[in-house]
Amino acid sequence: MPKFYQSVFALLFIAFSSISTAETGFISDDVCTYLHTGPSAKFRILGSIKAGESITIIERSEDGTFTKITDSKGREGWVMSEFASTKQSLKQKYLALEEKLNAQLASNQDLSQETMTIKQKTGQLQKEINQLTLSLTAAKSDLVNAQSQLKGEDEEVKIKWLTRGGLLVLISFVVGIIVTSLISKKKSKSNWT
Repeated sequence: MPKFYQSVFALLFIAFSSISTAETGFISDDVCTYLHTGPSAKFRILGSIKAGESITIIERSEDGTFTKITDSKGREGWVMSEFASTKQSLKQKYLALEEKLNAQLASNQDLSQETMTIKQKTGQLQKEINQLTLSLTAAKSDLVNAQSQLKGEDEEVKIKWLTRGGLLVLISFVVGIIVTSLISKKKSKSNWT
């Protein structure tokens, strides 16, 4: 009876260990390997698997020379362990890198388009800045001219007021002298009479 339990335990251990060790793997590059029905080249060939194809590794044979797998078509069989790897194949890496490169090239093209658009907008804005600078310079020149003209006119107005004020004073002085002389002549005539 103890041998029976040992046998059952061994079978259960093998069954559960093969389930728990299933992992994703790949067939090595530059190889087309045959899928056998058992863990030896003496077993019947089920078909072939191309290099770089994704597989699921189920278990390894006792001597480690063969690996039980499931391929992408759902076939289960054995391949030589030297052709099965848990690392991604160069073909898979190449395809992934090529996809990244294409995405990067598309991104670069989009960035180049954006750069061109930004350069065009920058050129247009620079032209507008130049035009506004010229307008500002012209406006400043007009302001300086207007200020100098206003200053000149202000001086003319002051001179006119000074002249008019002077004339008014002169006329007032003359009128004062005339009025005073007329009053004094009238008094002198009235004193004589």
